[in-house]
Amino acid sequence: MSLVRIGPGGQITLPDKMIDALGLGPGDSLALFQRADEIVLRPIKETLLDLRGSVPAEGPQDFESVREHVKAAVGQKAKEDAADITDSQAALEEAGSVAWDAVKREIDARVHD
Repeated sequence: MSLVRIGPGGQITLPDKMIDALGLGPGDSLALFQRADEIVLRPIKETLLDLRGSVPAEGPQDFESVREHVKAAVGQKAKEDAADITDSQAALEEAGSVAWDAVKREIDARVHD
């Protein structure tokens, strides 16, 4: 365990032993996580840009077309979800109406008995 202090701008300085042990250097990135009452720093060795080209693809890729396809799919899913919500609301209203009708019939039956 090492003790570090937080500087005026919120900076901390990592001990050289830790930097060397993890093979870190100037310009390297660390991911910062809060886990309950702990702060966890994790070295980031690769980024998505480092992985570019690792998945084989044939021919040139049209990323604008992919974005449009995803937007359309998300929009369609939102429409379907909205329709499901509307159907559920209609079913609840119908069930409420049926229940209210049953209550009115019960009241009428008791009044006329």
